[in-house]
Amino acid sequence: MASKSKRPKALILVPHYFNGVSGAHVPFGSSDIENESIRKSQVESCQSALNESFQALKIEYQIIKLGIKGSSLIDLDLELKTENPRFLPWIAMDHANTLSPHFDFVMVIEDDIQINSITLEAIISFNSQDESDSILIANRVEQILEEQFCTDLVAMPGWKSPAISLNGKSYREPINIHSGLLLLTSEKFRSAYTNRPFKEPTKIIGDYMASAFANMHAYFKILRALPTSSEVTVLHLDSWVQRQMNNNLLEVDKFHEALKLQELESI
Repeated sequence: MASKSKRPKALILVPHYFNGVSGAHVPFGSSDIENESIRKSQVESCQSALNESFQALKIEYQIIKLGIKGSSLIDLDLELKTENPRFLPWIAMDHANTLSPHFDFVMVIEDDIQINSITLEAIISFNSQDESDSILIANRVEQILEEQFCTDLVAMPGWKSPAISLNGKSYREPINIHSGLLLLTSEKFRSAYTNRPFKEPTKIIGDYMASAFANMHAYFKILRALPTSSEVTVLHLDSWVQRQMNNNLLEVDKFHEALKLQELESI
């Protein structure tokens, strides 16, 4: 009788923070006082999507939800103390590195990102190629009216090089190497962690949270699948772009300019 092949195992760390627990606005988390019921529903939806996606691919997994006691809407597996909640993804990377030898894959994902099994499979397949120094990151998308777009290419538009074709699919190297999640083989994770540019929380792209992911991705050549509005996507439930425009932090004209660049991305 043939022995059963070992199922791959993934470690998933989810940094979680809610800035409205006390009812007072603090300069962490979103730019607005958050609605507790909406925020909790979003986090739970993203947790369900993680479960469904990994189960669909028959990958064993362990989810560790980490955060700060008293500033959480969900039960935490790991309670931390930090002077700045935006350091949580940095701490998650440290914790993941310690546990990574016991897993085949390591994921660190923001708590408001809804993944799906198609995207999960595409990233795992691409990033499992041992001979490649390129890794694939997700296109984090939002929607305003009928327009779906890649959030991170609105926040930081532009490309480092022309589009390339690999196995019949198109990819391009972006300036913005952050998409709210990191997913690597455990070996590649440890290589990135060992060679990461900054060992302590440092602003590289945007704020500390985005920089935690960029700091790890900096070790590789990063690729995004094209078109970014529909290929290898995850849904960002935070509506960051709409909120930036509502708070006059992003001009509508600049938003449409970024969308135009996305339309021309395959050139």
